Amino acid sequence: MLIPAAQYVRMSTEHQQYSFENQKAAIALYAEDHGFAVVKTYDDAAKSGVVLKGRTGLKRLLRDVLSGSANYKAILVYDISRWGRFQDADEAAHYEFLCKHAGIPVHYCAEPFGNDDSTASMMMKALKRTMAGEYSRELSVKCYAGQKRIAQLGFLPGGRPGYGLRRMVVSPKTRRRRLLHNGEYKYVRTDRVVLAPGPQKEVEAVRRIYKLYMASGGQLGPTAIASRLNREGKEFRPGNPWDRYKVFRILRNPKYAGYNVWGRKKQKLHGPQVRNPREQWVLVPKAFPAIVRPQHFENVQKMAKNRPRKFSEKQLLRKLTTLLRRKGRITKALMESCKGMPDRSCYQRHFGGMQKAYDLIGYRYPLGRFSRAGQSRFTKQLRDRVTRQIVTLFPGHVTLAPNAHPYRPLLLIDKMFKVYVITCRFNIKKNKPAWFLRFFPRDRDTIALLCLLNRANDDPSVFFVVPRITTRCHSEHSFEITAELLAGGERLNGLQDFYRCAMLIHRQVISGFL
Repeated sequence: MLIPAAQYVRMSTEHQQYSFENQKAAIALYAEDHGFAVVKTYDDAAKSGVVLKGRTGLKRLLRDVLSGSANYKAILVYDISRWGRFQDADEAAHYEFLCKHAGIPVHYCAEPFGNDDSTASMMMKALKRTMAGEYSRELSVKCYAGQKRIAQLGFLPGGRPGYGLRRMVVSPKTRRRRLLHNGEYKYVRTDRVVLAPGPQKEVEAVRRIYKLYMASGGQLGPTAIASRLNREGKEFRPGNPWDRYKVFRILRNPKYAGYNVWGRKKQKLHGPQVRNPREQWVLVPKAFPAIVRPQHFENVQKMAKNRPRKFSEKQLLRKLTTLLRRKGRITKALMESCKGMPDRSCYQRHFGGMQKAYDLIGYRYPLGRFSRAGQSRFTKQLRDRVTRQIVTLFPGHVTLAPNAHPYRPLLLIDKMFKVYVITCRFNIKKNKPAWFLRFFPRDRDTIALLCLLNRANDDPSVFFVVPRITTRCHSEHSFEITAELLAGGERLNGLQDFYRCAMLIHRQVISGFL
């Protein structure tokens, strides 16, 4: 009888159009020779194997395996590199171990070693994982050097042209061919791309910015220039007004003076993006027609460098305190409407962020006034803190699994069952306290730890372990603490009760009581 198996295939770029077929053909031969029948396929098209992020196919595979919903007994992969080119070889081994521990081993179909636990195969597997990661590192170095060489020749290696500029395709002998619109690419491999002045309206706006700045001797800052442009009816884009950041970028970028600029930032192998010092930039003068004169650009840089700071840190904090005393709160709109009040960017440059300035004057920013993105970040920090505390409290019993869910940390309890950690924001519903639960269909019938936040939504106040989330709502659901959803759950006196309550709920679920 054939053993049911799933296959996982991955290709790095869209240009590898036959990669999936080749992998599947090799896997089919292996399955035929070893008594497997492929019943399900997971794939990641045009996805890098350096990180797990963005690989929905592998995440879905791990989720099915860890949840126990997989209807197969093995996973077939073409080779080690298709599983991933993780920079840490232990990360690749970790994901494979999770599958193996769940009783679903991973088989590599095109590798020279056997898919067993022999010492030789384990050593070869570890070596191949390291080689797969090293291949990505070597390729990254070569690509970086190639892009740098293209930039030194005055061509654009990639990226957006920016306001007032467009991309122009040129032949190897720099003969102009055509302008590229957004989303278009050159179709001849030997052609190159350079920058060219854009629409006359945008070009005039760039020149207007430089003219205003130089006419004021550097005293008219980006904020004032943006306000003047908006009053004159010159929008950045239709429906998108100017702001200080857009003006600042135009005043400081050498490309408007005809320089080909590359290497201002770097990000290697999906790591953090960092800024390079100016001496590491690639600057090629006269690479394309300039919008502003190079001399004007240099004069603007000197004015910006010699411009004295308008406010000291003590003055900035005094103004912020005065605004708080007068209005009772501090918001971006209030700061912009108050005459003589510095904008938020000024505080960010001096203090590294508004939160640091708020702390210095003793102001606690109401969480309810956070932007939606700010609320999400803060809630995620609370959720991660709770998750770390639980893992620390129960070493050997509770581990953090790969995050196969985009919004839910996943805890593995004794490697037997999973528990989602869900934070629920406090709200007032019909003059009664209620908690807000964002529901996803995959949450249904899953054990979950509900962290009910306090009235300020800045710290969990009550914890519940519930056997399942059952609701007819398909996206978001607001429920009260006395709701039926919590009736079958266990209320925790503290996180120290989590393991006991989770095991109790799990036993009741598998015995059919819940």
